[in-house]
Amino acid sequence: MDKAELEADRAIDPGQLDVEAVRQAEIYCKWAERAVIAAARTETVEFELDLLESQLQGQARSQPIKENCKAPTEASIKAWVAGHPKMIEARKAVMDARLEEGLLKTAEKSLYVKKQMLELLGQLHGQQYFAGPGVPRNLMEAWTAHRKGVSEGANDKLRDGIRKRAKQGE
Repeated sequence: MDKAELEADRAIDPGQLDVEAVRQAEIYCKWAERAVIAAARTETVEFELDLLESQLQGQARSQPIKENCKAPTEASIKAWVAGHPKMIEARKAVMDARLEEGLLKTAEKSLYVKKQMLELLGQLHGQQYFAGPGVPRNLMEAWTAHRKGVSEGANDKLRDGIRKRAKQGE
């Protein structure tokens, strides 16, 4: 998964909400498709792990492991299978596949949240929340300030603006 690509797809340009809204379906589908492919890959790798485990158990039973010249026990067979290098490699492949699947599912969910944010911003614009004759506001400036890490200062400005609007409404 390319984190830079995800960050670019999750970003919202407040100055172009119409373009962002139009692009959202395409972007969401791209990441949802990747999540489905990752889930299928996880299932395939898990199936291969189960198959390998069965093969190794069969091999251990057909060619008994010599443990003090006794017949192998279930515990010794399980231990031999679990420690087999192919089994360890297969388990690592399953863990990697699950990680990729989880990351892509999270990416898909984050794009769903982006859709909700775009809807909310559209509603706020429709209600003329961001601009009006009494309280002009530059959304691009506020967003840029927030993205630059001045979120605390930006929040103070927003709070002051809300208080001013509340006083003007009284």
